[in-house]
Amino acid sequence: MTRFNKFLLGLLAVQVVLMVLMLSRGEPTAPAKAVPVLAGFDAAKVDKLTIWGERDGAPAAGSGSDASASADKPAIELVKDATGWVVANYHRYPVKDDKITDLLSKLSAMKASAPIATGATRQQQLGVTADKYQRKLVLGA
Repeated sequence: MTRFNKFLLGLLAVQVVLMVLMLSRGEPTAPAKAVPVLAGFDAAKVDKLTIWGERDGAPAAGSGSDASASADKPAIELVKDATGWVVANYHRYPVKDDKITDLLSKLSAMKASAPIATGATRQQQLGVTADKYQRKLVLGA
């Protein structure tokens, strides 16, 4: 057996020892179980949906607003009245109820296994803070 083969055999032994140590640590290897993002959310109680446009000074794409639009004004406000869902801030234009029902069912079905960004710095980078966001959805009951 050459010196190089002995060296490779030694590396193999070190790898086997490291593998045994890593597997015997006792930490769970299965991913965390997914839980609902909106725990306790009842879609039947929602009677208002407000969608806010971009909040960093630029207007939201497709919102029909210009650069002088107020950042505190919602882009779209959907309200449920006696006749069904309507766009409240655009002459009470009717909305297809099945589209809203589909949206609310998707929101109630959302699941995640762990938070993605809990720190303020990471939330700022992702653009999901209260002061800076690309879109914001507010549900009202």
